[in-house]
This record gives sequence, structure tokens and C-alpha cells, in this order.
Amino acid sequence: MMIQENLDQMNNLIGQGQIIEAVDRFFDDNILTQEVGSDPVEGKAGKREGLVGFVNSIAAVRGITVHNSAIVGDTTYSEYTFQFDMKDGGKIDWHEVISRKWAGDKVIEERYFQN
Repeated sequence: MMIQENLDQMNNLIGQGQIIEAVDRFFDDNILTQEVGSDPVEGKAGKREGLVGFVNSIAAVRGITVHNSAIVGDTTYSEYTFQFDMKDGGKIDWHEVISRKWAGDKVIEERYFQN
């Protein structure tokens, strides 16, 4: 499958709130993920575990918007807005760009840039 098709499918899953499904389908088992300013997380299992905990803390999804995406070689960039009401009463409003390096049909590296 071509990188554009994979990117479109991944963005569609995330846009529908199916973040765990996107991880299961597209992350390589040995992926390296990192938020800028944080220590990297090695491996799909570790990243998935953290995401499951986060998703389970969401009371309601107010919106997930995929704004733009781009491809440069084997790297893709996707711009999102995530809006969540959390079970603890808090609200999350993230504007984020995610950089992904692909090998075949799997993401092998992902970095998060948010405000």
C-alpha cells in the first residue's frame, strides 16, 4: 500500500476517535514515540498501554479535526485539533502536529509537537 493511502486511513481512524485502532493497525512493534521535551517511549506495547489509560480517562470527545497532512519522502506530517472533556472534570484542547516516519506500511517513529 502506498504511503498516501496509509496516511489517509490513519487520519480517518484518528478523526473518528479510533486512536487505539490506528495504533494497532499502523504502529510497528518496535516504534519509537516521543513528545518534544519528554523521554521517548520504545515499543508499540508501551505506547498502546499509555494511550489506553488516556482514552479511558476521557468522559466525552468534543471534537477531533484533521486539518492538514503532508508527505516528504518516507515521513508524513498531520495537523490535528483534539478537544476532550475528562472524567476528572478537566478539559483538553490540543492543537498538535504529528510527524511519522514510515517503513513500508508501518510507522517506525512518531513525534508530537503541541501547544
